[in-house]
Amino acid sequence: MERITVGLIRRNSEDLAKLADETRMINTDLTNRAIGLYTLMVDKNNAGYKLGFIGP
Repeated sequence: MERITVGLIRRNSEDLAKLADETRMINTDLTNRAIGLYTLMVDKNNAGYKLGFIGP
């Protein structure tokens, strides 16, 4: 395990606190998931995939 210190801008700090409250997850788990999701998006984008959102 590697430990790091990250300086967050106010909006991201507030969003992280909101997500932690809503999901009952700790900041470390949320950050690890965010990095994993970002890695997946970059890898797929580099492979030629496009990300899209479909509304309800």
